[in-house]
Amino acid sequence: MNEIEKLRKMLDEAGIPYENRQEKASEDKAKERKAIWGEAGGWNKNQIIYGENGKGYWRLDALWQYGTYGANHGLIEVWGTLVENITGGEPMVMDAKEAFEMIKKDWEAADVGA
Repeated sequence: MNEIEKLRKMLDEAGIPYENRQEKASEDKAKERKAIWGEAGGWNKNQIIYGENGKGYWRLDALWQYGTYGANHGLIEVWGTLVENITGGEPMVMDAKEAFEMIKKDWEAADVGA
């Protein structure tokens, strides 16, 4: 199971809502991209969005797809306001557990679900 699938599973088990966006690449594109990006190359879009505010901004999104930082190492790229508070606007690369802990801490502290 790849890192983004692990993250989905953890969020589901914790009851933390998120938006799931997935679009597979064509067979030809996937084959070409997998040489560089590994299994992530099989996706045009493979994204989890947490805390979307309806204005195109979200608290965190996790990506594991063609062209993302860390994809060729099996890691996920994360963006969003939670990450901006740490990096000043740069993405972070992490595994599912790290991303989950960041989301879980925010979910519990902000009571986003209430």
